[in-house]
Amino acid sequence: MSSAPLLQTTPGKRIALPTRVEPKVFFANERTFLSWLNFTVILGSLAIGLLNFGDKVGRISASLFTLIAMGTMVYALITYHWRASAIRRRGSGPYDDRFGPTMLCFFLLIAVISDAITIRTRKVITNPLLNRRQFVIDVIHPNRANVSKDELRDQLSALYKVEKDSVSVFGFRTAFGGGKSTGFGLVYNSVADAKKFEPSYRLVRYGLAQKVEKASRQQRKQKKNRGKKVFGTERKAQKKAAKRNAD
Repeated sequence: MSSAPLLQTTPGKRIALPTRVEPKVFFANERTFLSWLNFTVILGSLAIGLLNFGDKVGRISASLFTLIAMGTMVYALITYHWRASAIRRRGSGPYDDRFGPTMLCFFLLIAVISDAITIRTRKVITNPLLNRRQFVIDVIHPNRANVSKDELRDQLSALYKVEKDSVSVFGFRTAFGGGKSTGFGLVYNSVADAKKFEPSYRLVRYGLAQKVEKASRQQRKQKKNRGKKVFGTERKAQKKAAKRNAD
Protein backbone atom coordinates (compact mmCIF):
# COMPACT_ATOMS: atom_id res chain seq x y z
CA MET A 1 0.00 0.00 0.00
CA SER A 2 1.35 3.38 -0.98
CA SER A 3 2.33 5.77 1.81
CA ALA A 4 1.83 8.86 -0.39
CA PRO A 5 -0.63 11.46 0.87
CA LEU A 6 -4.16 11.32 -0.47
CA LEU A 7 -4.14 14.89 -1.74
CA GLN A 8 -1.31 15.71 -4.11
CA THR A 9 -1.05 19.48 -4.35
CA THR A 10 1.42 21.85 -5.73
CA PRO A 11 3.14 24.05 -3.18
CA GLY A 12 1.35 27.36 -2.50
CA LYS A 13 -1.98 26.32 -4.03
CA ARG A 14 -5.17 26.30 -1.88
CA ILE A 15 -7.74 23.55 -2.24
CA ALA A 16 -11.44 24.50 -1.98
CA LEU A 17 -13.01 21.99 0.40
CA PRO A 18 -16.66 22.03 1.55
CA THR A 19 -17.08 23.93 4.84
CA ARG A 20 -19.10 22.08 7.44
CA VAL A 21 -21.47 24.13 9.65
CA GLU A 22 -21.55 22.92 13.22
CA PRO A 23 -25.01 21.94 14.57
CA LYS A 24 -24.44 24.12 17.63
CA VAL A 25 -24.76 27.19 15.41
CA PHE A 26 -28.33 26.23 14.46
CA PHE A 27 -29.09 25.33 18.08
CA ALA A 28 -27.87 28.75 19.22
CA ASN A 29 -30.22 30.38 16.72
CA GLU A 30 -33.12 28.28 18.01
CA ARG A 31 -32.29 29.13 21.64
CA THR A 32 -32.34 32.83 20.79
CA PHE A 33 -35.73 32.41 19.13
CA LEU A 34 -37.11 30.54 22.14
CA SER A 35 -35.83 33.28 24.48
CA TRP A 36 -37.75 35.86 22.47
CA LEU A 37 -40.87 33.67 22.62
CA ASN A 38 -40.51 33.34 26.39
CA PHE A 39 -40.43 37.12 26.66
CA THR A 40 -43.56 37.48 24.51
CA VAL A 41 -45.40 34.99 26.75
CA ILE A 42 -44.54 37.12 29.79
CA LEU A 43 -45.85 40.24 28.05
CA GLY A 44 -49.04 38.41 27.05
CA SER A 45 -49.62 37.23 30.62
CA LEU A 46 -49.16 40.78 31.88
CA ALA A 47 -51.69 42.00 29.31
CA ILE A 48 -54.25 39.39 30.44
CA GLY A 49 -53.76 40.40 34.07
CA LEU A 50 -54.35 44.07 33.25
CA LEU A 51 -57.42 43.16 31.22
CA ASN A 52 -59.00 41.45 34.24
CA PHE A 53 -59.16 44.78 36.09
CA GLY A 54 -62.13 45.69 33.89
CA ASP A 55 -61.63 49.46 33.89
CA LYS A 56 -60.73 51.77 31.03
CA VAL A 57 -57.11 52.30 32.04
CA GLY A 58 -56.55 48.55 32.44
CA ARG A 59 -57.93 47.87 28.97
CA ILE A 60 -55.69 50.54 27.42
CA SER A 61 -52.57 49.17 29.15
CA ALA A 62 -53.53 45.61 28.19
CA SER A 63 -53.92 46.66 24.55
CA LEU A 64 -50.48 48.31 24.55
CA PHE A 65 -48.74 45.25 26.01
CA THR A 66 -50.64 42.93 23.63
CA LEU A 67 -49.49 44.92 20.60
CA ILE A 68 -45.90 44.91 21.88
CA ALA A 69 -46.04 41.13 22.44
CA MET A 70 -47.44 40.48 18.95
CA GLY A 71 -44.85 42.73 17.31
CA THR A 72 -42.06 41.06 19.26
CA MET A 73 -43.25 37.60 18.22
CA VAL A 74 -43.38 38.53 14.52
CA TYR A 75 -39.96 40.15 14.72
CA ALA A 76 -38.45 37.10 16.46
CA LEU A 77 -39.84 34.75 13.78
CA ILE A 78 -38.49 36.88 10.92
CA THR A 79 -35.08 37.18 12.56
CA TYR A 80 -34.94 33.43 13.20
CA HIS A 81 -35.55 32.55 9.53
CA TRP A 82 -33.14 35.24 8.34
CA ARG A 83 -30.31 33.92 10.52
CA ALA A 84 -31.03 30.30 9.56
CA SER A 85 -30.87 31.19 5.85
CA ALA A 86 -27.65 33.17 6.36
CA ILE A 87 -26.07 30.23 8.19
CA ARG A 88 -27.01 27.81 5.39
CA ARG A 89 -25.59 30.19 2.81
CA ARG A 90 -22.47 30.49 4.96
CA GLY A 91 -22.85 34.23 4.91
CA SER A 92 -20.18 36.41 6.38
CA GLY A 93 -22.61 38.14 8.74
CA PRO A 94 -22.99 40.20 10.80
CA TYR A 95 -25.45 38.14 12.82
CA ASP A 96 -25.86 40.51 15.74
CA ASP A 97 -28.97 42.66 15.88
CA ARG A 98 -29.33 46.04 17.57
CA PHE A 99 -32.56 47.23 16.01
CA GLY A 100 -34.93 44.75 17.68
CA PRO A 101 -33.81 45.11 21.32
CA THR A 102 -33.58 48.89 20.96
CA MET A 103 -37.12 49.24 19.61
CA LEU A 104 -38.46 46.79 22.21
CA CYS A 105 -36.93 48.81 25.05
CA PHE A 106 -38.33 52.00 23.53
CA PHE A 107 -41.90 50.72 23.31
CA LEU A 108 -41.76 49.14 26.77
CA LEU A 109 -40.48 52.42 28.18
CA ILE A 110 -43.44 54.24 26.65
CA ALA A 111 -45.89 51.68 28.04
CA VAL A 112 -44.37 51.70 31.53
CA ILE A 113 -43.80 55.41 32.10
CA SER A 114 -47.21 56.39 30.79
CA ASP A 115 -49.29 58.34 33.28
CA ALA A 116 -52.07 55.77 33.32
CA ILE A 117 -53.78 55.26 36.65
CA THR A 118 -56.14 52.57 37.88
CA ILE A 119 -59.19 53.41 40.00
CA ARG A 120 -61.07 50.72 41.93
CA THR A 121 -64.13 51.26 44.10
CA ARG A 122 -65.10 48.89 46.90
CA LYS A 123 -67.57 48.76 49.79
CA VAL A 124 -70.13 50.61 47.71
CA ILE A 125 -73.17 51.60 49.80
CA THR A 126 -76.34 53.28 48.56
CA ASN A 127 -77.54 55.91 51.03
CA PRO A 128 -81.14 56.93 50.15
CA LEU A 129 -81.39 59.38 53.07
CA LEU A 130 -78.61 61.54 51.64
CA ASN A 131 -79.35 60.67 47.99
CA ARG A 132 -75.88 59.38 47.28
CA ARG A 133 -73.61 56.39 46.83
CA GLN A 134 -70.55 56.19 49.05
CA PHE A 135 -67.52 53.95 48.70
CA VAL A 136 -63.82 53.48 49.29
CA ILE A 137 -61.49 54.38 46.42
CA ASP A 138 -58.19 52.64 45.69
CA VAL A 139 -56.02 54.58 43.24
CA ILE A 140 -53.00 52.79 41.76
CA HIS A 141 -50.45 55.22 40.32
CA PRO A 142 -47.08 53.43 40.01
CA ASN A 143 -45.35 56.19 38.03
CA ARG A 144 -46.81 59.24 39.76
CA ALA A 145 -46.41 60.70 43.21
CA ASN A 146 -50.12 61.42 43.60
CA VAL A 147 -53.26 61.99 41.57
CA SER A 148 -55.18 65.26 41.81
CA LYS A 149 -58.73 65.17 43.15
CA ASP A 150 -59.93 67.01 40.06
CA GLU A 151 -58.66 64.18 37.86
CA LEU A 152 -60.24 61.58 40.13
CA ARG A 153 -63.58 63.38 39.94
CA ASP A 154 -63.34 63.36 36.14
CA GLN A 155 -62.67 59.61 36.12
CA LEU A 156 -65.46 58.81 38.58
CA SER A 157 -67.99 60.99 36.76
CA ALA A 158 -67.24 59.09 33.56
CA LEU A 159 -67.40 55.76 35.41
CA TYR A 160 -70.78 56.42 37.07
CA LYS A 161 -72.15 58.56 34.19
CA VAL A 162 -72.96 61.59 36.33
CA GLU A 163 -71.97 65.24 36.37
CA LYS A 164 -68.58 66.12 37.76
CA ASP A 165 -70.07 68.56 40.31
CA SER A 166 -72.07 65.73 41.91
CA VAL A 167 -68.88 63.76 42.74
CA SER A 168 -66.89 64.40 45.92
CA VAL A 169 -63.61 62.77 47.00
CA PHE A 170 -61.70 63.29 50.24
CA GLY A 171 -59.53 61.68 52.92
CA PHE A 172 -56.79 60.23 50.71
CA ARG A 173 -53.71 58.65 52.22
CA THR A 174 -50.74 57.41 50.21
CA ALA A 175 -49.40 53.95 51.05
CA PHE A 176 -45.87 53.60 52.38
CA GLY A 177 -43.49 53.53 49.45
CA GLY A 178 -45.94 55.25 47.09
CA GLY A 179 -47.75 53.84 44.10
CA LYS A 180 -51.14 53.51 45.79
CA SER A 181 -53.57 55.85 47.55
CA THR A 182 -56.79 55.11 49.42
CA GLY A 183 -59.62 57.52 50.17
CA PHE A 184 -63.39 58.02 50.16
CA GLY A 185 -65.79 59.02 47.43
CA LEU A 186 -69.38 60.22 47.22
CA VAL A 187 -71.60 60.27 44.15
CA TYR A 188 -74.82 62.26 44.60
CA ASN A 189 -77.93 61.77 42.51
CA SER A 190 -77.82 65.40 41.37
CA VAL A 191 -75.83 68.59 41.81
CA ALA A 192 -78.65 70.02 43.95
CA ASP A 193 -78.27 67.12 46.39
CA ALA A 194 -74.53 67.72 46.53
CA LYS A 195 -75.08 71.39 47.38
CA LYS A 196 -77.61 70.40 50.05
CA PHE A 197 -75.65 67.73 51.91
CA GLU A 198 -71.97 68.46 51.22
CA PRO A 199 -69.96 70.46 53.78
CA SER A 200 -69.49 74.09 52.82
CA TYR A 201 -65.68 73.91 52.74
CA ARG A 202 -65.78 71.17 50.09
CA LEU A 203 -68.33 73.11 48.07
CA VAL A 204 -65.96 76.08 48.16
CA ARG A 205 -63.12 73.87 46.92
CA TYR A 206 -65.20 72.64 44.00
CA GLY A 207 -66.39 76.14 43.12
CA LEU A 208 -70.03 75.44 44.02
CA ALA A 209 -70.20 78.02 46.83
CA GLN A 210 -68.67 81.37 47.76
CA LYS A 211 -66.23 81.58 50.62
CA VAL A 212 -67.44 83.72 53.52
CA GLU A 213 -64.72 86.24 54.33
CA LYS A 214 -64.37 86.78 58.08
CA ALA A 215 -61.65 87.40 60.63
CA SER A 216 -59.78 84.55 62.22
CA ARG A 217 -61.01 82.95 65.41
CA GLN A 218 -58.21 84.49 67.46
CA GLN A 219 -59.00 87.97 66.20
CA ARG A 220 -62.69 87.52 67.01
CA LYS A 221 -61.87 86.43 70.58
CA GLN A 222 -59.51 89.34 71.09
CA LYS A 223 -62.14 91.78 69.88
CA LYS A 224 -64.70 90.28 72.28
CA ASN A 225 -62.33 90.55 75.24
CA ARG A 226 -61.42 94.12 74.40
CA GLY A 227 -65.11 94.99 74.37
CA LYS A 228 -65.44 93.80 77.98
CA LYS A 229 -62.83 96.24 79.24
CA VAL A 230 -63.87 99.78 80.26
CA PHE A 231 -61.72 102.79 81.14
CA GLY A 232 -62.07 106.36 82.44
CA THR A 233 -65.45 107.83 83.41
CA GLU A 234 -67.29 104.78 82.18
CA ARG A 235 -65.37 102.64 84.64
CA LYS A 236 -66.27 104.96 87.53
CA ALA A 237 -69.90 104.95 86.48
CA GLN A 238 -69.95 101.15 86.54
CA LYS A 239 -68.45 101.11 90.05
CA LYS A 240 -71.12 103.53 91.32
CA ALA A 241 -73.85 101.45 89.73
CA ALA A 242 -72.46 98.32 91.39
CA LYS A 243 -72.43 100.00 94.83
CA ARG A 244 -75.96 101.29 94.34
CA ASN A 245 -77.20 97.84 93.48
CA ALA A 246 -75.39 96.40 96.50
CA ASP A 247 -77.12 98.87 98.84
